Amino acid sequence: MLIPSFFTLWSLLLCGNVVPAVYAYVVEYDSRWQIMSGSMLPTLEIFDFVYVKNVTGQAEVHASYDDGDIILFRSLYAEEFIFHRAVEKFQQDSTWYFKAKGDNNQLIDAWNIPEDHVIGKVVALSRVLQVGSYNVTIFSNSAFVNFHVNATINALEFNVTMLLTQSGPISFLNVTIPNELVTGQLEVLVDGSSTYFEHSTNATHHFVWFDVEGTNHITDVILPEFPSFLSLPLFMVVTLLAVLIYRRKRSVKAISV
Repeated sequence: MLIPSFFTLWSLLLCGNVVPAVYAYVVEYDSRWQIMSGSMLPTLEIFDFVYVKNVTGQAEVHASYDDGDIILFRSLYAEEFIFHRAVEKFQQDSTWYFKAKGDNNQLIDAWNIPEDHVIGKVVALSRVLQVGSYNVTIFSNSAFVNFHVNATINALEFNVTMLLTQSGPISFLNVTIPNELVTGQLEVLVDGSSTYFEHSTNATHHFVWFDVEGTNHITDVILPEFPSFLSLPLFMVVTLLAVLIYRRKRSVKAISV
């Protein structure tokens, strides 16, 4: 199930149907939708917002099992709209058709999708991610997975996997971080190497934006030090381990006597 959404993502960034993403890239779109199904996991997660650019014909859609465009189309059998990846396209009796598949589905969709049922393709997404009691938002024209806090280097870490549409430019990302999580100078790493990024702030958030060439990159936005909400759980874990080790030593000693 998909919910069309026309509310602004960030009033700072949205203006009409153009998103001046991270002040460096312009994302043109015709509609915004919210994902309510898991059929496109892990590329699109439930509750993601996706930005759709309308297409006028099959020539504007890249079809491939590896990196085909994610198309929005009207179902042939119900009053619903579906986001699946275009994996094949072919012409039959002067009409173009698409075959589509959900990334999380084992089988290709059984039906052939007529060209005139395809509304558009996904050109960007926005995802809200939980870090402790705070929300971090990532806006990008690329898919990204495995978001987590890398405690070893004090970083928000995720993998950039592929462009959402092959007609897009290089991958760009905008990471919006609450002020409470930032206590000093930020740094961005791509595959372990420092990379150039832009940075701005307002009364509530830090905005970090950067681009990466190619795909399959491990990306880290390094926080200066552990925020207090992360330090306490880490201290508790270390303390618990110390107690367990101490008890184990006492048990071993008792057995050896």
